[in-house]
Amino acid sequence: MSFKTAQIYQMLNDSDIPVSPVHIIRLEAFTEALNYGQGVTEYQSNGKASEYIKTLLDWIYVVAEFMNRKQTLIKLGAETGRTSR
Repeated sequence: MSFKTAQIYQMLNDSDIPVSPVHIIRLEAFTEALNYGQGVTEYQSNGKASEYIKTLLDWIYVVAEFMNRKQTLIKLGAETGRTSR
């Protein structure tokens, strides 16, 4: 990770902004999948690039569910007069 990337990562973490633990790197499978008009999970379903994407999607799902539940709790708190987060 570059110094600048580390600084941005730290800034986002300090601001409680979720940052993916998945770091997508350049892999030939990404380019080859595009050349065939496919996603990498179609092109090499068990390859390293596919695992990156699947892990990223799993993380996004978990964060989205968390954020949805957090917003629901905030809304319920507002409706009942509780404002703690």
